[in-house]
Amino acid sequence: MEVLYHQTNQIIQETSALFQKLENDPSNHEAVESSIQSKINAINAYKYAGNPKIQPRDTERRA
Repeated sequence: MEVLYHQTNQIIQETSALFQKLENDPSNHEAVESSIQSKINAINAYKYAGNPKIQPRDTERRA
């Protein structure tokens, strides 16, 4: 579980940096937004892998 925490924390930090990049340089917003979405998807994958009792909500399943 500790490894899962560290992996998720790293992705959250990377996502935060991408939001800062998006704010500072909106000219490349499509690529940055795509990267942010990939990071969010990875966080969700870790969340569900770490606790199989957690199921995605209907809105998350459609994404």
